[in-house]
Amino acid sequence: MEEIEPFVDGRERSLRCPFCCKPGSTTSHYMKRIFNTSPQGIKKVSLTDWSKKNNFKGDSNNQQILNRSVEFYSATCNNCGSESIYVENKMMVEDVPTPTQAGISVNTARNVILLQKCIYPESPIPDILPVPSESMPEDVKKIYNEAASVFNKSLRASGTLIRITLETLLKNHTEADANSSLNIMIGQLSRTMPSFITEMMDNIRVFGNSNAHAHENELDRYRQINETENKEQVIELFTFVNLICDQMGLLAKSHEMYERIPDTKKNQISKRNKKFKKE
Repeated sequence: MEEIEPFVDGRERSLRCPFCCKPGSTTSHYMKRIFNTSPQGIKKVSLTDWSKKNNFKGDSNNQQILNRSVEFYSATCNNCGSESIYVENKMMVEDVPTPTQAGISVNTARNVILLQKCIYPESPIPDILPVPSESMPEDVKKIYNEAASVFNKSLRASGTLIRITLETLLKNHTEADANSSLNIMIGQLSRTMPSFITEMMDNIRVFGNSNAHAHENELDRYRQINETENKEQVIELFTFVNLICDQMGLLAKSHEMYERIPDTKKNQISKRNKKFKKE
């Protein structure tokens, strides 16, 4: 069974902050125990019997449970100051002396961590997915986070929500006609946006449509999220949405800065561009 480092009250712990960390990075958190459901006293239970009831896989021979507990910890990020809540399910196990060990007093009790899980925020973005772009509007970010929250449960739902994320972005934050279809909006924006951006938009549009309208005989394939070849593609769609937001943010800043260039300089730039367009 995989060993899990237990939480310790009042100690620092390196965790990925669900609020500020990028995929693969961690920050130091201050751990504080806020609730404990550990039973009073010691109740010895055969680990072999408990394993059968709870489908626990491991070496349960000649072992017994002293007690089981569920503890809740608050984790305060030392980088952004945000607080997340974790649950830890553990049990204390001791080895039962064999006949050859009779009369020998040996303290073999140890804690076995069964589960550690972040329960607030309820559905933090999986480490494998990029965090939302700083240029992503709040209404778009809300749907993006929803798409991320179901990534480990349904690729089909996650991919479809990413398409809705893009649609919300274009309807509410571009000059495209909000009453038009996503396909038409991308076409309208192709007149002013770089082709690589509209190409990413079309990737999201086409893949999202294929997820939304999958035939019934394809649903089982989409549900097998750990076996499908589409998992990497969905991750790329999350990346595309972030890149689109980044580029739109940069374009807005660039246009704003360009407007501050003196008119004489703008005229020179315009003449230069016309010259090279003729060639």
